[in-house]
Amino acid sequence: MQIRILTETDAEAFHSVRLEALQQEPLAFGQSAEEHQALTTAKLAAGLRGNSAQGSFVLGAFDGSELIGTAGFARNPESKKIHKACLGRLRQKNLAWKKDRTCALEEPDRPRTRPARP
Repeated sequence: MQIRILTETDAEAFHSVRLEALQQEPLAFGQSAEEHQALTTAKLAAGLRGNSAQGSFVLGAFDGSELIGTAGFARNPESKKIHKACLGRLRQKNLAWKKDRTCALEEPDRPRTRPARP
């Protein structure tokens, strides 16, 4: 598995992964699947073009060449708060278990391994 900052060349794969997330978990997002479908790949690529390790960016997790997960990182732009950031927009594609994985991904229907906190 490779994890790296997404670039504009990843726009189509990112669009697909995010659309899948919006369709499967609509209540978890502030954007609807219909709104996301209206977003062109070119506009999404332009947003990814601004990704920078010094600012805000979207990380992608790749299994070979397939984008299987994303996480957004937003740094606070104010000079006295630049050391603070927010990690969000986490998404993992629903993947079947593979016996050869060294780092298995959790299945959506799998019960929690420990009880939820009260």
